[in-house]
Amino acid sequence: MKPVAATDAEARRRRQRRMARTWAARLAVLLAICIAYRYGYRRGAHSLPAVVGRESQPEMIGTRHPWWEIERVIATQPCRRRITEVILHHTWDPTAAQYAGEPTVEAILRFHARDRGWHNIAYHYIIGPDGTIWLGRPLSQVGTHTQGHNDGTIGVCLIINADVEQPSEVQIKATAIVLRTLFDRFGLSARRNFAPGHGFHRDYADKTCPGTLITKARVLRWLQGSP
Repeated sequence: MKPVAATDAEARRRRQRRMARTWAARLAVLLAICIAYRYGYRRGAHSLPAVVGRESQPEMIGTRHPWWEIERVIATQPCRRRITEVILHHTWDPTAAQYAGEPTVEAILRFHARDRGWHNIAYHYIIGPDGTIWLGRPLSQVGTHTQGHNDGTIGVCLIINADVEQPSEVQIKATAIVLRTLFDRFGLSARRNFAPGHGFHRDYADKTCPGTLITKARVLRWLQGSP
């Protein structure tokens, strides 16, 4: 017959082994979930499970999303700010013709964070000519996109020089979805947002931004599904 102390020690070892196996299984499941979120499962054109949006941090761009999943992303972004307006911008430089995907967005981030000393990219959303929506500054943080009008606003920027370039069809579609989703989430009226003196960067600065080829009447048509 084994001594009581030896029996207790063996029971403890068994419990420790069971606990170790339990935690190993939990970590394996957690790792599988992380991999699934990072690389996504594909079913047609849609990713599964639901996407997780990572906003830009200093010196690091955020995740990119196609137009068909951005509604889910915006809906889950934390934001306790009181939002009263969405302000539309264009990059001017880089142009749509110069767009090269992630390196272009990284260059914008570096220019804002390093050269301008703004700590992070100025905008909350950056929309490429290929329809990709890049998450910029966290929605919960005040941007630096419109001097004197950053509190309570969201900056949405198209990568284009809309003084001389027309936005692509997919860029228009992505922009419309981003704007509609933001208006729905924060209870904003599109017509009030783009009323005279509101909604465009040029309403608040001596600039053509978001480009002379983009008018408020045109943006309202985008929101109704027209080019």
